[in-house]
Amino acid sequence: MNTSTDALIVRYSKPKILVLLLGSVLAFYFSWIAFFYRPSDKAPLTRRARDLVAMVHAYPLIPKIIGLLLFFISVQSLANTLLRLLHHGPYWIVDERGIENAFSSCGPIAWENLPEFPAISYYRRQPRYLKLTPSNPSYYYDLMPPWKRWIAKIFPAFPYSPFFLDVRLLDIDAVQLDARLSEYREIWENKRRNT
Repeated sequence: MNTSTDALIVRYSKPKILVLLLGSVLAFYFSWIAFFYRPSDKAPLTRRARDLVAMVHAYPLIPKIIGLLLFFISVQSLANTLLRLLHHGPYWIVDERGIENAFSSCGPIAWENLPEFPAISYYRRQPRYLKLTPSNPSYYYDLMPPWKRWIAKIFPAFPYSPFFLDVRLLDIDAVQLDARLSEYREIWENKRRNT
């Protein structure tokens, strides 16, 4: 996408990514502890801890399953965070022509292909995600390389998804992003009316 001079270039905030990386590494560490946990009788334990150790002795598969689940979640989170940390260019480019995810390599999603205005979803008054709903998503998936398409469909939170933006990790505030999206959508609508 040839960006105009007034295009909004959205990048990741490196400090937020580093905090997420630390959390991912800790989750990875604790998953290994849970997977390889071997209770010992020598440690002084409270009554609840003794009950927990007795349960682990009785059902040795439980910590293994919990550790395995934590392991898969932490590996996915770690890969996702490292992808974002090592990316140095823009993440999303927004202008009067449309919205482009620089990771997905499927090109810009034109405003005319977005029947609904992209809205930021909130959870407990905190901005979470911006989800785009194009009229023909399979067209954009077909433009992507097969491995990126597979990742984008299975893990929509990964940066490769052309329709999903994690607002919490950006260098722009969610309110500013929403205002700029409205501004560019209005510019596009005015140009469409004038032609």
